Amino acid sequence: MTSPAEGAAPVEIGASVPPRPRSEPPAQPITLPPPHPRSAGTPPVHVLVADGEPSQRRSLARALMARGLVVDTAESGAAALDLMRARPVDVVLLGSDSP
Repeated sequence: MTSPAEGAAPVEIGASVPPRPRSEPPAQPITLPPPHPRSAGTPPVHVLVADGEPSQRRSLARALMARGLVVDTAESGAAALDLMRARPVDVVLLGSDSP
């Protein structure tokens, strides 16, 4: 066994280490700014939300519609493709389990 470096305190195996104090404030809820007004004649942004979980689709669709976006939802990748063939889409948001 080697001796501790000069000036260093020996460390006991199994000794508990005190938790570090948090230097950051607790997380605050995110507040979004109001939607940017579109100029006259500008088409709305059309978003397709594809997710296998109905609650995820609903909550994301509500949040996007509250921002003034046009939203379609699909429960699968195949349904999303069918919707995209039917009408143009600007943005597609896929759930992490979507192929």
